This record gives sequence, structure tokens and C-alpha cells, in this order.
Amino acid sequence: MHHGRATTTFKKNTRFHQMTTALALVPALLAAVTCVVMVWYIVHASTPLPSAAIPSAKPSAIPSAIPSAKPSAKPSAIPSAIPSAIPSATPPPPTSSPSPTSRFHLPSDHLCVPRPPVRHNMATVSSSLKKGVRMWHLNVESACRDTQVWPSTAEWRIDLSTPLRNVTSVALRSVGLHASEYTVDVWNQWVDIKLGGVVYEVAAPLGMVSSGTALATTLQTSIVATHPALAAFTVVYNSTTDTLTLTETTSAPFTLLWATGPHATTSLWKTMGYTLADTTSTAGGVSVSPGRIDLHGVLAIDVFADELENSVNGPMGRVTLQRDLPGDTPVFLVIPTGNVHTFWPLARLTFLTLRFMVQYPVVDDGTVTCAYRPYVFNGRNNTCQLEFACSEYMNPMEHDVHLDPST
Repeated sequence: MHHGRATTTFKKNTRFHQMTTALALVPALLAAVTCVVMVWYIVHASTPLPSAAIPSAKPSAIPSAIPSAKPSAKPSAIPSAIPSAIPSATPPPPTSSPSPTSRFHLPSDHLCVPRPPVRHNMATVSSSLKKGVRMWHLNVESACRDTQVWPSTAEWRIDLSTPLRNVTSVALRSVGLHASEYTVDVWNQWVDIKLGGVVYEVAAPLGMVSSGTALATTLQTSIVATHPALAAFTVVYNSTTDTLTLTETTSAPFTLLWATGPHATTSLWKTMGYTLADTTSTAGGVSVSPGRIDLHGVLAIDVFADELENSVNGPMGRVTLQRDLPGDTPVFLVIPTGNVHTFWPLARLTFLTLRFMVQYPVVDDGTVTCAYRPYVFNGRNNTCQLEFACSEYMNPMEHDVHLDPST
């Protein structure tokens, strides 16, 4: 009995010793496996890496977790496991650069320069639109246009150096131009006179007129030179009433066809102090202008953008001119900050076509209405500053909103 118990105890002790010995060998085996892996890694990592794969940081700034088995003079070939945590020693290259064929070669303040995002109060808008709005200020000059396509400075297009996306508003902040349109220009040059049943078309010379006397002299010279039948006409300026008197010295009655003449849309009625209606002289051949002459010319210019025609109701802004000064006077106007046009977002805006237009009355089927015609800058350039707001939020339904690329 005792012998059997001793044998059983011995077997139990032997198994316990074997288990203890096996457990003691586990760390040694793990260490051996680790060493084998490290040696394999060092051998296979000794191949030089491409230059693009080597972090730009200095080697001394990368702490090595594995002591190098090679001389310290040779740089370590083990790449860092966390390169994102190491700042780059050189700044990254620019993501984009202006095209060498770009139409604009201007200082940076003449290009689209984004301002920091501005947080507006969007309390009245749905919660999905409570995002930042990026403001863009764009300075444009007619001198930078393609003169072959757009010869006039009253109507021209520019390509935006940076396309604007998700545009939600526009404002005309400032305008600089010359009040360079002549007193008598292509839009108010003609006087149609009906005498003895014949209509004579009188063209006044283009240019600036500084006084009523000069206007009367110019008109009389043009009328008499048009046709021998008009040789008896005289034009006199009355400085007291600031009016003109046209007289046919043979007492033949005549009619000034301001509304129904061949040049009704480009007649000189306003400059001469008349209304937009046919005016018949007295039986003695005398016609006095019912109002004062107008040598001031255009008093306001409206600025339009064709690409925003469906978004902005009317012009983006109006430039008021002061024509009491001599002609070709420089005018610079700062538009009030409240002149902002907000609209449904435009997905993309790549170019802008600006038009400087003047309102003038025309007769349509006997009714006087207003129309627009371009301002005549006579070669003078203009400049303006536009402010765009672009929402940082894009509703998925807005992806289908695009401008016509052919315009």
C-alpha cells in the first residue's frame, strides 16, 4: 500500500515538474521567435526605399525603436511607423497654379481672393442651411477683356480665375468709370423735319456741347447743310428761358417727327427741350421748345450681369453721374452695403458678362415705354468690385442646378 502511494506521488511530482519546465520555456521560445522576425525584417528592410517613400523629416527627429546592428554612420533604413506625427521639414507644394495662358496677369488683389468664412445669422432659414458662407471679392476691369470679341467697354465678359460654386448672393460694391458719353452721340443725333410733305433727316455732329448758344449754332448749321429746302431755317437760343426757337423764315409750317420719324429712337428731342411726341409749328413756321434744353446727358448707368439675369431682378446696381462738370469726368462710386441680391444657389459660375446700360424712353404703338441701350464710353475703360457669397453647404437637390455652358 505504501509502495503504491509512493509511486502515485512520484508520478504526480514528475508531471508537475514537466509542466513547470514547459511553462518556463515559453518566454524563451517567444524571445527566439521575436529575434527571428527582427533579423528577417532588418535583412529585407536593408533595400533602399524610393525617395517619395522616405519621410521628409530629419533622421535625428525620428526616434528608432530598434537598435541598429550596423555602424551608426549609415542612416537607418527602418521607416517610421507614425510619419503623420512628424511635421514636414519643407512646406507642401501648391495644389494649383494659374495657367500661363490665363487672360489675367494682374496683382493678387485683382483676382478672386477668398476671405475667411463668415458666419451669418441664418435663424430665418431651415436648419439644414445653418452653415458658414464664404465671401469672395472680385475686382474686374474692362481693360482685361478680349477686345476682339468684346470691342466695346459697355459690354464685355471676363473669365473667373477661380470658378465660384453654390453662389447665393451678389452685390456691386464699387464702380469706377468716366462720364465720357458725348452730349450729342449716336443715340440722340437726329432731327426729322417734315416740310411740304417731305421728310428731311438732319444729323447733328457728334461731340460735346457746352452751352445753349453752341447747341443752336450747331443745329442751324446742320439743318441748312442737309438740303436746300431747309436753307430758310434758323435756330435761336433764349438764355432767359433756356429754350430753343426754330423758325422757317418763309413762314412755311413744319413738323418735328420726334415719335414717328425714321430716327424716333435716336432723335435729339430731349437735348433740345422737347417731349417724345410729334410737334407741329405755328402757321407762321415757328416752334419753341416746351422745356429747357438738356446738356447734362445721361444721369445714371445700370450695371447688369447676364449670367445672373434669372436670379437678380433688374440691375445689380446703379451708378449716378454728375454732368455739371466738363465732359470725360472720372466718376467713382461706392455702392451702399444694403445693395445685396440673394437668390436660389447657382451651382457654378465660371465667367461673368457685364453690361453698362442706360434707360431711355421709346414709343411703341403710340405708347411711351422705357428700354435699355448701352452707354457710350468712347474708348474709356471702367472697373468695378463685386462681392459674392458662396454657401459651404450643398443640398443634394442642388446638383442639378447649372448654368447654360453655351452662354
